[in-house]
Amino acid sequence: MPMAPKDIGLCFSGGGIRAIAFQFGCLKALKKYGLLARVKVISAVSGGAILAAMYAYSQDSFEGFEKRVYQLLRKGLAVRLIRRLLLYPPRTAATIATFLVAGTGALLSDLARIIITFFLRHSRQNFNYNQTPDFIFKIRPPFRRWSSRTTALEDILRVNLFGRTLLTSPRRNDAEVIFNSCDLHSGTIFRFGNKKSGCERFGSITDNRLAVARAVAASAAHPVFFPAIDTAYEFQDTEGIIRKQNVLLSDGGILDNLGISCLSPQGRADEKFNTYKVDHIICCSAGQGEKKSIPYWLIPRIIRTSEAINRKLLDFEHENLKRSAANGLIKGFILARFSDGGPSREKIKNYPTNFCGLKKQDIALIVACGEAAIEKHLQQIIMEPELNFTASEAQK
Repeated sequence: MPMAPKDIGLCFSGGGIRAIAFQFGCLKALKKYGLLARVKVISAVSGGAILAAMYAYSQDSFEGFEKRVYQLLRKGLAVRLIRRLLLYPPRTAATIATFLVAGTGALLSDLARIIITFFLRHSRQNFNYNQTPDFIFKIRPPFRRWSSRTTALEDILRVNLFGRTLLTSPRRNDAEVIFNSCDLHSGTIFRFGNKKSGCERFGSITDNRLAVARAVAASAAHPVFFPAIDTAYEFQDTEGIIRKQNVLLSDGGILDNLGISCLSPQGRADEKFNTYKVDHIICCSAGQGEKKSIPYWLIPRIIRTSEAINRKLLDFEHENLKRSAANGLIKGFILARFSDGGPSREKIKNYPTNFCGLKKQDIALIVACGEAAIEKHLQQIIMEPELNFTASEAQK
């Protein structure tokens, strides 16, 4: 039998522990039909980035991988995160110091800009905001946030899942890997990858020996619950110029919750950094749950607003996939949604997208939901007859 071509791009959406369980079910279905060997690149966001890293940066059997995933699903990350923040003295002290020092500095710099602008506005006739002196915009927080809930998340990802594994480390089946984040300074997608990391605005990080735990934590830093990772890297742009640049890395779902933009033939110009060409795209979208509560308070309003925007972006990306297939830019695609998961989906459709552990029965239902969602759409992947593995062949 000829070797399977590397022609599939696999995308894992955000969605916390729910996404990990659902997308593991998707992986099980892809393994059943012999498609995992054809995966050229895995692009992931937030919760999906955790599963993608667990799969890609390991060489154990699928059964061994499955055991590790179920252990994570049962224990979750929330309790370990709280322990790291409250019971690990170095992290606790660093986080409190960051809050007092960097937080106070940021507050004072904000007040300085407001007071100076207010004074100029009321002391000058015909004040024009377009003529605001440049020095006002240079008043910035004097200290970076060096420790937070997000760095604690990075700690537990390193200690419990990834160790000191680097982005450049060997990967399962030599698949390319992309972890999607968002740089809040430039407002652009920031991609960590095994070949290069960076963004369209600044270029590539000169030394890509970055920890997988850092890349996954940056991708999972939901802006409501996790502060952005405030750091600096040395970048080299397309003209070969090297410079150090501050970045503020937050959840990749802000701009692309599907993780599809690095594979989309119709992506925007500012998303062309670290992209790949594939013939088939498989997107595993865990969804956001069906909230029935009324978003009265500030944080629930922000969350529901973000979810509404993400749903519209999902519809937009679905239409992009359809157009790409119709125009021959890709041969086929699957958009496996949580809502495609059959009867089991009705029992767990409201399950939250946090990082708390799951009950055994819920794990089974969500994993089954992922398997059903993939199998429902498998006919949309166009495969060469001689490479069309059957389920029985895949098990050999």
